[in-house]
Amino acid sequence: MVSILKIKPTSRINILVLSAGFFFFSCSYYATKSLITKLNKTLGFYSLALFYITFAFSNFFSPLVVRRFGTKACMIFGLLLYTGWISSSIKVIEWVFIMMSFLMGIGAGICWTASGTYLIGCSFKNNIGTNSGIFFFFYLAGNLGGSLLSSLLLNIAKVSNEVFFLIFTSISVLGILILFLIVPVETKIPESKLSVRDNLMSIFRIYKHKRAILVIPMNIITGVSIMLVFGLLTLRIPKNSIPNVMMVYGIANALASMSIGKVIDWLGLKFVLFGCTIVEICAVIISFWAKSVNPLWLFGLIFGLFALSGAGLDTALYPLILHLFPKKIADVNAAFKFPRSLGTGIAFLLGSHMRGNISFIIVLILQFITLLCFIIIDQFIISFNFKKGYKKISDEKNATEKKIEDYMDENENENEDDNNIKDDNNNIQTTKKVFTDSSISSSESPFSSN
Repeated sequence: MVSILKIKPTSRINILVLSAGFFFFSCSYYATKSLITKLNKTLGFYSLALFYITFAFSNFFSPLVVRRFGTKACMIFGLLLYTGWISSSIKVIEWVFIMMSFLMGIGAGICWTASGTYLIGCSFKNNIGTNSGIFFFFYLAGNLGGSLLSSLLLNIAKVSNEVFFLIFTSISVLGILILFLIVPVETKIPESKLSVRDNLMSIFRIYKHKRAILVIPMNIITGVSIMLVFGLLTLRIPKNSIPNVMMVYGIANALASMSIGKVIDWLGLKFVLFGCTIVEICAVIISFWAKSVNPLWLFGLIFGLFALSGAGLDTALYPLILHLFPKKIADVNAAFKFPRSLGTGIAFLLGSHMRGNISFIIVLILQFITLLCFIIIDQFIISFNFKKGYKKISDEKNATEKKIEDYMDENENENEDDNNIKDDNNNIQTTKKVFTDSSISSSESPFSSN
């Protein structure tokens, strides 16, 4: 797919256009998701459970689809399936609603693998934190925009549910149209490498690494927290007050995402990973006292803390994968998202039947396990390199450039199709692009809300 914009993929303008498209989509998705369990009760829980479980398994074949059709086309296709689910809320027909939840799960796996791969393909290691921060700032700011518009529609205009979801379906379509403007980052892939079996095996092999297994609790806890925010906690809030609380969630999400991207670039992963997990523990503890009779500001505080921790862990995911598995980013992304999405789906499935604080107790236990796993990774497997200031950025950049050059030399010897690669004196932008293309063509493509 081509673009009418005559800019480079690594241009900041291109990142902003990508982010703008996901902003409008996010407006619609969050507005729908925040009300779905309140309006549809058990059907809403089942819908989100099916979505996340399908999402979990779609991650296994999504890298194959992205390699075959390209990142831009896959993002557009994925968001179209999301929009189909939003439109099915205009007039809920149970079998249609459930079917669109299933299709949305397939689209989600393709869309988020494609968007993450595209984002890293347009970034360097010393600015990936900033670029992912910008992307998630706009994506999560969409929650704020959607919540604000929801509040106006429900509390002032007092529109019907049909008109409400029709408006947000139109906004989601606008976001898809904007994505047609981004510059494609495509790769020619030999047909012989498009094997489903080889693709699945490359993903399953990730679980042989201790570092991958130890990151699984982080992915599960991030996913289960989604069920708490959009499932159990929203049930305790009056319908017309949900958009107001979600505005707090959106503001905290957007601001945290933008600032945490800078923190990752400046201070490293350790500060963000440990800090955000501790913040989420605090949010769960406070949730024990949150009842429907409590003042709205208490729910605002809880949602704000969940937003801060969620934005931090989501933004840190791309740099974390790049740090732990620099040569298998797309496959690692799919492998990481599987336990997260599956855990979220199971949580929604069980959450519709759970009462009291048992769900919060389970989440609290998982959070402490996550902290323990971070400590084990950092102390005994691979350091998160926690250093202050720009010296860390410079050191990592130099090490990354050397790693890229070494990888290119190795890839030239192993792959006859890449014999047109030039010498190592190319500038870092060209080197990065060739590295990304080589990675994708060797089933190691570069690697993205709730």
